[in-house]
Amino acid sequence: MKKAREIHIPDDRPLTWDEFVDFRDHAYNSSSWYATEFSRTSEEILDKLERKGYPRGEVFYIDDEGNEAFFDIGEWVLEKLRDYYLIDDEALARRVVERELQNGRGSQWIITKLTQRGIERDFILDLLDELKTEDATIEAVSLIAHRYMNTSTYLKQPSEFKKKQKLVAHILSKGFSFNDISNWENSLEE
Repeated sequence: MKKAREIHIPDDRPLTWDEFVDFRDHAYNSSSWYATEFSRTSEEILDKLERKGYPRGEVFYIDDEGNEAFFDIGEWVLEKLRDYYLIDDEALARRVVERELQNGRGSQWIITKLTQRGIERDFILDLLDELKTEDATIEAVSLIAHRYMNTSTYLKQPSEFKKKQKLVAHILSKGFSFNDISNWENSLEE
């Protein structure tokens, strides 16, 4: 298996034109492969470039006419990837939110996962407001609760109080809120 190329951009001198073009093109090629093999956000692409050795921000180089210039390789790569529709943070976030809501994940879990991937919290909250329905949340909590109530961890609890405590803790660990649990309990009483 071929080992990924590590980059060493000197910070004590400007890059030559040939070095600059080589680094820029390598950053794009590497990022385009990374974006197509795995659904990635802009932030994940920049993190990957940084781990390879590309600095965040501008690099100093001498252009083909001998003039000094600055260039942000990471931002250029992101712009090209967006132009070729290889990355789209909003579409990726929408797919993840839809999938995770269908899989019974709670809002807090989804927010945590997407913010770790570099998606803005306000955008995630807007998506959740748009896509999340109370009925779907109640159904998801119900599914998680019923699965958990059939486990030995739940069944071995010595009292109903302990069972309820464990059940609530389990549902909370899946990213649901106390309000979601309360709505589910209310739906059981109806």
